[in-house]
Amino acid sequence: MTPHGQYHVLMHGTTIHGAQKFQNATTARPVTGRPEPITYYHKDGGIARRSRRFAARKGGPLRVAVIGLGSGTLTCASEPGDTWKFFEIDQSMVDTARDPNDSHILAISEPASRIWKPVIGDARLTFGPRAGRDL
Repeated sequence: MTPHGQYHVLMHGTTIHGAQKFQNATTARPVTGRPEPITYYHKDGGIARRSRRFAARKGGPLRVAVIGLGSGTLTCASEPGDTWKFFEIDQSMVDTARDPNDSHILAISEPASRIWKPVIGDARLTFGPRAGRDL
């Protein structure tokens, strides 16, 4: 959390893995609604643009596999009907992303329980030909 509580930031060492705006700067009230990514996965960034392009080309919901959950920011690039499966080696990352006191991206992404499906384990072992069929 930043000093005035406006942002929650997930860091490991000096690397920022995600950030979320929690309070409006002018009113100091909590931000409501669907979270908006504010780091490198922002709505005009490469992942969001590519997701929209793939969905338009496909003509329907996407099935996406992602290696590494981070703060769960990528769930914000999802659209209704999409299924995103995250391959994460560390259960504590899933726990942190689900904890509304640390980050509420996963808690309020629409609807989080359907959008993302975590697979715990080393993606070199859990991600493979069978993983794509289970999306």
